Amino acid sequence: MKKNIISKALAGSVLVAASMSANAVDETITVNFGVLPAIVIDTTSNFAPGAILTGTNATTCTWTPTFLNSVSNTGGGSGVAGAVGDVNVVRDGSGGGCPTAPIATGTVETTGVYTIDGGATALNVDVNIALIPGVSTNITFDPIGVGTPDDISYPAVDIPTTTPTAVNTGGNGLIVLYLGGTTTIGGTDITAAENVDFTIQAVY
Repeated sequence: MKKNIISKALAGSVLVAASMSANAVDETITVNFGVLPAIVIDTTSNFAPGAILTGTNATTCTWTPTFLNSVSNTGGGSGVAGAVGDVNVVRDGSGGGCPTAPIATGTVETTGVYTIDGGATALNVDVNIALIPGVSTNITFDPIGVGTPDDISYPAVDIPTTTPTAVNTGGNGLIVLYLGGTTTIGGTDITAAENVDFTIQAVY
């Protein structure tokens, strides 16, 4: 009799397992992953440091993007103070390689202005911007910049040479980049004008 009881119990367990298996369901779920649009970089005004460099080997000249007043961006935070359109590039002049007369130290030069456009669907997202140095025959240019969304809904951010730095696109999906940098003359004295190509990298 004990053997029969055990057999019946085992049979019941098998029936329960079979019942659970029969009620299993697989459901296919579709998830839609969107794609951010391609980033477009345009030049509003190219960085133009003015008069020719002094041309002396091993000298430098630095142009720094600087806000003209202390009005903070509406986004708050620890970013650079100022607002769109309130930036100029000011020459340091301490490295001995800056343009000769008539431009004096501290004179505001022509500001380099570039736009980094993510489009209408890339709103309020961070773009990592890197400013990559350029080298010509005798000149090295290390670009530096200030990036800010054009609607100033987030703080402006200092962008050093080479280091990728996050700047928010704001409510219009558009970043304005103000550019300056440091030129270093190396190799030999320069006796003729030289063009230097540098790179702006922008990645979501």
